Amino acid sequence: TTPLTFIKDRVKGLCLTLVIGGPLLYIVLWFFMSAGPNAWFYVFLTLTTFQVILLFLMPVLILPLFMEMIPLPEGTAVITGEQKGDSGPAFLFTRVFYAHDDQVGGRPAWITKDRRFAGAKAGGTLALHWSDDASAGASPGWVISEGLP
Repeated sequence: TTPLTFIKDRVKGLCLTLVIGGPLLYIVLWFFMSAGPNAWFYVFLTLTTFQVILLFLMPVLILPLFMEMIPLPEGTAVITGEQKGDSGPAFLFTRVFYAHDDQVGGRPAWITKDRRFAGAKAGGTLALHWSDDASAGASPGWVISEGLP
């Protein structure tokens, strides 16, 4: 994350606090000043209703302000995870690879988009596929490469 992105996200968060939190705080305080001994119950109902509504609106209205939401492709996915004691490159940890239409060596191929890998604005493509290329002197096995398989 760049410093500019950090500052923009902080400003957006402050604006959301003022736009959403301000009126909600006003309602809570109003209940405590005017509803008497049952104010706690009205506040509970108000906050619970607000949270349930926000549960559905958050991915549609608020998250897109901070993150780019991309549709997931159809089909099966392979999720990689961090291996304990593994000293491999950190950029390969916790990736979601989606099944690709092509097969390599009669085995399925998997792809993912990753902005950190290629440094491109749209993101680089990583492919997880089977390689039995003996010309490089490597033994057959699963490899991760840049680009489509």
